[in-house]
Amino acid sequence: MSNWLVLAVLFYCANVVILQGTGSGADGNLRLCIVEGRGYKRGAKYCPILDEEKSGIECVFGTDRLDCLRRIHKGTADFGVFQPEDLKAAQWAKVEVLVTNEIKLKDRPFARSVVAAVNRRILPEGR
Repeated sequence: MSNWLVLAVLFYCANVVILQGTGSGADGNLRLCIVEGRGYKRGAKYCPILDEEKSGIECVFGTDRLDCLRRIHKGTADFGVFQPEDLKAAQWAKVEVLVTNEIKLKDRPFARSVVAAVNRRILPEGR
C-alpha cells in the first residue's frame, strides 16, 4: 500500500470530526491506532508529520491490527485503517465498529483493500 494512500485515508477520516474536539486524547485530539512491531515502521514515519502539522491527531501504537480494533472498541483509540479480514474477525469477536470509508483501486474496482473504522462516539449526532 503506498504511503500517500495511507495518509489520504487518515486525513479524510479525521476531517469528519477534527473540529469538534471529541477525541479521547489530550485536548480532545483524535487518537489514531498505528501498528508498530516487526516489519512495521509507520509510527516513526507518520507520527512526527502529524505532530508538526498540529493536525489534532495523536498516535497510539498497537501490536497488531486486531489490537488496534480492541483499542477502538475500548475507547483508548478513536480510529484506524484495516484490511477487510480484520473487520470479519472483529465481527466474530462481537466488536462493533463503524466502517466510514472504503478505498477502491482503479485497476481492481471490485476489490476492497483498505477500510477505515472509527469509534461511534466521535461522530457528530445524526450520522
